[in-house]
Amino acid sequence: MGGTEILDPLMLCSDLDTPNREKRIFLLTDGEVDNRDQIFEYVRLHNNIMRVHTFGIGSGCDKELI
Repeated sequence: MGGTEILDPLMLCSDLDTPNREKRIFLLTDGEVDNRDQIFEYVRLHNNIMRVHTFGIGSGCDKELI
């Protein structure tokens, strides 16, 4: 299988125009990712405008990401 793409959708959500409002992103995944460190860094750099809440479904989800 190819892996789950999370970074691009996360970037798209964080770019939505919501002035003066902190974004809350609820991330549900059942897969593994290949770019976990990039995702962590992106969230770290944008933690002033968004909070990401993660939920893993099934035994195949990326436990380190969640």
